[in-house]
Amino acid sequence: MIDDLAEAVNDVVLTMFSALTHARSKEVTAILEVLADALDTTDTTDTTSAGHIAEQTEVGLGNTDARRIWRD
Repeated sequence: MIDDLAEAVNDVVLTMFSALTHARSKEVTAILEVLADALDTTDTTDTTSAGHIAEQTEVGLGNTDARRIWRD
């Protein structure tokens, strides 16, 4: 589980997979928050890649409460 911003910035794709893996757990909110912050960090990746990761996250979360959290 990745809920540390420095770790999330270091590997945003792994953080995305952490969110997908924990989509039905109570820890997902913390993971999604650091993923969103990591994607907003200019050092993380270019904006096109960040957009793709954000889309993949939304699709991967499926029909879960986590997806609704991610959209907000």
